[in-house]
Amino acid sequence: RVLSLYSVGDAGTAINPRHCEQQLIGGAIAHLGQTLFEFLSLENGQILNGTLLDYQIASIRDFPETIKPVVVEVPLESGPFGAKGVGETGGLTVSAAIANAVEDALGVRIKELPITPEKIFRALALHIHPPR
Repeated sequence: RVLSLYSVGDAGTAINPRHCEQQLIGGAIAHLGQTLFEFLSLENGQILNGTLLDYQIASIRDFPETIKPVVVEVPLESGPFGAKGVGETGGLTVSAAIANAVEDALGVRIKELPITPEKIFRALALHIHPPR
């Protein structure tokens, strides 16, 4: 479970700082779902988990207790009033941060999303008992 999440993004000149913070939070939450839950299962080109009963997404229970957006302002000369797009930047580092936390805690690196308990268990088993 992710307990806290910091989402940092450069908005150039933040014309609406509160909106920029909300964009950073939204991007981080979207990437949290992709990192921990979302997986499209295919067999012979057919989707096997095509409903919300089968396709797992993050719910409010999965959100961190603390989500802290940090808006950095480095004005862009060519942007309107120095502004930049900030919506996509909120989640760019979420997957790497979670993978790094798993590696720091357990000593195994998960290189494929989503990062699930099953993948962690398998990686630990291989780490403890490497193939000969």
